[in-house]
Amino acid sequence: MKINMPVTQTEYVLKETDSIVSKTDLKGIITYINEDFLRVSGFTKDELIGTSHNIVRHPDMPPEAFVDLWNSLKAGRPWTGMVKNRCKNGDYYWVLANATPIREGGNIIGYMSVRSKPSSMQIEATSNAYRLFKEGKASGMGIRDGQVVRTNLFSRMADMFKNLSIKSRLLSTFSFLLVLMLILGSMGIWNLKDSINSIAEEAEFFQAQRMANRVRNLIAENRTQAILAMQHDPASPTAKLHDHPISMHLDAIKENKAKIGEAIAELDKMNLHDGVREKVREAATAREAFVNEGLLPIVKHLQASNFVAAYELLIKKLNPLYTDVNDRTKDVVEAIVADTNLAQQNAEKRSQFMVTLTVTLLALAVIAAVISGIVLLRIIIRPLGNSIEIFKRIEEGNYNNQITVTHHNEIGRLLESLKSMQTKLGFDVAETKRVSDENLRIKIGLDNVSTGVMIADNARNIIYVNKSVVNILGKAEADIRK
Repeated sequence: MKINMPVTQTEYVLKETDSIVSKTDLKGIITYINEDFLRVSGFTKDELIGTSHNIVRHPDMPPEAFVDLWNSLKAGRPWTGMVKNRCKNGDYYWVLANATPIREGGNIIGYMSVRSKPSSMQIEATSNAYRLFKEGKASGMGIRDGQVVRTNLFSRMADMFKNLSIKSRLLSTFSFLLVLMLILGSMGIWNLKDSINSIAEEAEFFQAQRMANRVRNLIAENRTQAILAMQHDPASPTAKLHDHPISMHLDAIKENKAKIGEAIAELDKMNLHDGVREKVREAATAREAFVNEGLLPIVKHLQASNFVAAYELLIKKLNPLYTDVNDRTKDVVEAIVADTNLAQQNAEKRSQFMVTLTVTLLALAVIAAVISGIVLLRIIIRPLGNSIEIFKRIEEGNYNNQITVTHHNEIGRLLESLKSMQTKLGFDVAETKRVSDENLRIKIGLDNVSTGVMIADNARNIIYVNKSVVNILGKAEADIRK
């Protein structure tokens, strides 16, 4: 970077009315300067025109500021920042620079800078920050769009978010809400299927419970039928109470035995938990012992009318085996009931979880929609409102409005265009005033010279005469009339 020397510690303070204007080509070579530039910098017009603009660069300026300046201008964006410049005699002056590309036919053909007086607070803050850059102590800091900013990870992520286009934000918001809707819909379908599965599972448990109770009741019924068959003993006083043959009880035992087998087979086919299935097997084993060791031998004795032997087997074998199988089937029923209750509890927990999750996602969707709405309002409505206020101030003739561009999105580009327009309008107005002032000075000079001056346009129409011409023509009026 070019270092201009010498330098002094004397500050040249700009006036509130000062407006330093310059234009350069694409390489930074000065092509135009105004009178304020000449007066403040101390250079002559010949020294500035055709020279690189860094002729007024002060050594205290960090290179990062000019890198940021050129990055913005080459990207077609305006740049606003604090700049410390050097006068020809080594003094310095601070300016708030507004630089913008000059476009012609859609192409950038050069750059324009309009500089004004900054506030003392701006000078102090910027001077301290620039000193850190020059001393190599600006760790975690950078200069972006003319502003000193943090460059840590959080700041970079925040900048990435801020620079998202409005289109991207809207698409992201709609996509997020759409995903939430899909999730909620999927959850509803899943919850419906889970409810159906829970109902089917509970129905199967109830069916298993019914089958287990049926087995238990039929086993008890077979024991009862065996006892009733023993009452057909002719030696028993109860024999005369039975008006049917003993075969009725034996046939009932046979029929119940078949039904028990079918019920146990059906239980074995059901989708039972391993613990329940194990208890069903234990009950089936106990039932086989009950049938083979107790019931069938009693039936044989009854068929042979050996009632004493049958009664003896009832006491010694059938009753103990019945107690065991009854306890086993009771365990099956209780296990199925426990599984049924557990399934109901799990279904209720899942249902409650789904309700909680659904409410949470709905709340999240509402919060996301509200936040997105607020953010969109902040990045659209507020900047547009500020833009309208700036347009009004420009309409009033104020071309020094501070336009801060914080987002490089559609609104940011609008503000950048507004900033460029303000800079160019400010230059045009200043240039028009300069030309007008020069013409006024020329007119005043011509009005007061003793020599007669008359000016005509290309069509030979008189557009100006001074007082001397008027006096001369006035004196010669009589002769002219003759």
